[in-house]
Amino acid sequence: MILLVDTSVWIDFFAGRDTKQTRFFKDAITEGADVALTGVILTEILQGVPSDSRFARLRKDLSSFRVLHPASEDTYVQAARLYRTGRKRGVTIRSLVDCLIAAIAMESGAAVLHKDRDYESMARYAPLNAVSVE
Repeated sequence: MILLVDTSVWIDFFAGRDTKQTRFFKDAITEGADVALTGVILTEILQGVPSDSRFARLRKDLSSFRVLHPASEDTYVQAARLYRTGRKRGVTIRSLVDCLIAAIAMESGAAVLHKDRDYESMARYAPLNAVSVE
């Protein structure tokens, strides 16, 4: 199975923070898990890097992981559906980017490792495998 790691976990990992999610992530890497990110996660990680040298180093480090891409225009439509379904159920997903990441995860058969309540909310009404390590 593919383990799609969300931005917040990557940031904690690179910052050296010891959280349940980063421990799970480190164990997954040690066990040879198929770890991935998406293009938008790559963007989110790199946008906050303050120095050019750190940016280049981090970009190189991340290039060793699989990058999942939307399969087609339908992925974006599915992301909108995730958001709309949540709203109909009284749930407001705070980030449309999370809906897109979830849609990519679902079409790729990936589990999302996260520390973001939006994924748990979507997993209640969509076939999203959200890894909860709380």
